[in-house]
Amino acid sequence: MMKTSAFLLMTLLSSMCLNSAYLVSATLNSNSPGTSAVQLAYTGYGTLSLYDVDYWWIPNLSAAEVVLASIVQDETVCYESWLYYSNLTELQERWCFGTHNHDFVAPVAGSYLLKIHAGYGGFNYTIYCDHPIREEPMQTVRGNLSEGEEFNYWIPSIGKDQVFLMSTFQDETVCYESWLYYSNLTELQEKWCFGTHNHDFVVDKTDTYLLKIKATYGGFNYTMKHSARALPTRIVVSVEQNPALVGQTVNLLGRLTELNSNQPIPNQAIKLSVNGTQSGTLTTNATGWFKGSGQVQSVGAFNVTVLYSGSTQYLPCSSWTILVVKKTQTWIYATFSPNPVNPGKSCDLRGILVDQFSNPIKSTTVNLEYSTDYGSTWHPAGTLITDAYGTLSKALTAPSSGTYLVRISYTGSSSHEPSRTVEPLIVR
Repeated sequence: MMKTSAFLLMTLLSSMCLNSAYLVSATLNSNSPGTSAVQLAYTGYGTLSLYDVDYWWIPNLSAAEVVLASIVQDETVCYESWLYYSNLTELQERWCFGTHNHDFVAPVAGSYLLKIHAGYGGFNYTIYCDHPIREEPMQTVRGNLSEGEEFNYWIPSIGKDQVFLMSTFQDETVCYESWLYYSNLTELQEKWCFGTHNHDFVVDKTDTYLLKIKATYGGFNYTMKHSARALPTRIVVSVEQNPALVGQTVNLLGRLTELNSNQPIPNQAIKLSVNGTQSGTLTTNATGWFKGSGQVQSVGAFNVTVLYSGSTQYLPCSSWTILVVKKTQTWIYATFSPNPVNPGKSCDLRGILVDQFSNPIKSTTVNLEYSTDYGSTWHPAGTLITDAYGTLSKALTAPSSGTYLVRISYTGSSSHEPSRTVEPLIVR
């Protein structure tokens, strides 16, 4: 009878292990005399496609603390899960479909890592735990490789002793290779197989690391997930000439770097906008510099903004400067000859209209006015047009005796400031 009972008990346990979700449910909701229900108050949810990996932390445990944790899936497809110390030393491994139990007593104080791998098919899962859990936020990069092609991905400035989690996986069952290198190209890890390549490690020195993936035996689409945080960035910009004049060409110069190390960030798109309207895109060179130029068309104060949208490796940043655009100053120089002049005699008005750089302003109308009461009132006296050299001239017959003021005015344009001059003509 004892042997029969033992056999029935083993059969029952085997049946329950095949669908251990029922065992967990029965345990959690047990109301049997002498027992108390254990409430696994913390839950986490996820979805994994074939070969995908998720990471969850059970943080800040004390030594000898009891932890109850289970992973329950919604498909009868085998998968793997592991429990690690914070230094990635393996504590538990599970392989089966259904529920994976990861109950444990923490051997040492610290955070523990739960890793789930869909090695045989995709599924949805739920994690139940009696302690708080936190999913590791992962950055994702996707692409495709043809046979023989390589993909190189730099992961900048990972700090010493940081836990770095990274996996690559594909959509084809074709073998491929991947390597992890230090910045000096010393090999740190090598993987060879189809499916998922795990490159988790604890960083032994602060460095920039290189991941290389090679489609050695056939093409495929790949996904790469890693936990390295995007680095803060800084962008600086200046505009010369500033202030500028309407019609001038101004030059914009800027640089994109990592905020903390000041290392340049090459080959990145920089969006340029003026007063909130995007006006172009520039690209950083190998040393992080970018530049552009353009002709300014109107007067005003313009907000010139450069924006870096960020990437999986770098956080976005922006910067701005104010470009002041003014009109070109102008001057009129004029004289009468002869002056003084006798009444009824001929005299000539000669002058020139120039800008602030002494460039002549040609084919431009200027207005003539005169005053006989020392500028209290003015009377129109016609217009003149400057020639190809900016000069103006008019032959006059001197009026009756007196002192006359002649005002010559340029009203300006969209690019040039107005100007005027007053010249006395003495007739006696």
